[in-house]
Amino acid sequence: MIEIAETKNKNSGFIKLFLKNLFPHKIDSKKEKSRKIIVLIALTVFLITGMVLLVNYIIAFFDKSGNEKLRDYYNTAAVSDDDSVKKFYEDNANALHDFAKLLEVNPDTIGWIKIGNTGIDYPVFKGEDNSFYLYHNYKKKYSRFGSVFADYRTKIQKDDTSDITILYAHNMESTGEYFEKLTKFSTWETELDYYKKTPVINYDTLFEKSKWKIFGAVYCTIDSKYGETFNYLDKLDFDDESDFYEYMSKVMDRSMFYTDVDVKYGDKLLLLSTCYFPIDRQVNGRFLLYARKLRENESEEVDTGKAVINPSPLLFDYYYKTQGGKWAGSNWDHSKIIGYDEWLNNKDEKSSD
Repeated sequence: MIEIAETKNKNSGFIKLFLKNLFPHKIDSKKEKSRKIIVLIALTVFLITGMVLLVNYIIAFFDKSGNEKLRDYYNTAAVSDDDSVKKFYEDNANALHDFAKLLEVNPDTIGWIKIGNTGIDYPVFKGEDNSFYLYHNYKKKYSRFGSVFADYRTKIQKDDTSDITILYAHNMESTGEYFEKLTKFSTWETELDYYKKTPVINYDTLFEKSKWKIFGAVYCTIDSKYGETFNYLDKLDFDDESDFYEYMSKVMDRSMFYTDVDVKYGDKLLLLSTCYFPIDRQVNGRFLLYARKLRENESEEVDTGKAVINPSPLLFDYYYKTQGGKWAGSNWDHSKIIGYDEWLNNKDEKSSD
């Protein structure tokens, strides 16, 4: 008992000494008080930062575990006992039953995206706007990591799909999750290595399994205070051929690389979008990866040896101001956009009349 009492006294004395050295007292000099206040502030910041990191780690762990479970669900076609899911398949007889279990988990499921062995292998959701799944997971619970989601205006019906399907996700640099690996397609990161390993994307919807050939990658900003913008967010469908050619010329001028994949009016396009910070984190930068859907009876083979880096993609004022250089002008092979030269000639003739 005496030993226990002595131990308690020692611990009590240590705690009192610790608190005395930590917190300011009246008898402390001004210099000592300042030192203790600085230490307290630093300790508080450290504890808050540590808690935030711990919470983020826990959220990331459970989100990752959940996504792995969803992969198992998607890889196993099943007949659902859920009444709402049954009703969906009754109303959509041509829908793929691969999504039955996923629809049970989240009825906002519209697809699945997988890009080779990059780790991008996720369900795709569609909300009522473009903000919900930016910060909600597959359970519709708040998560700063969000989910992969399609633009809310996207049409995915079997015979009524958008000309451009835009998918968004965070670039989670701290964990490598979601679209972090997407930026590896940037020639500034891996030159053409990443593209050559993975030139084709698998993107399936509720109604169709599809492969998509990558043909370009863009670094841009949507914030006009940094100069020239590329407002890709506003384009999901083309008004006509002229609208298509105008848009595609903007993409090709900005693309970091060119491939042997051609594109024509009527092709369905896939656009993957995430944040990207190669020069300055304050810049509202975006990295965009473009692909087009395989045409009927087309081989999925791609000659990646024909891919070349664009030495001068069109960027924006802030980039040139901080990094130097200027745009050298359009230099892409017009044959890669089928019918472009004919359209351009007709346009020039009409303007000269």
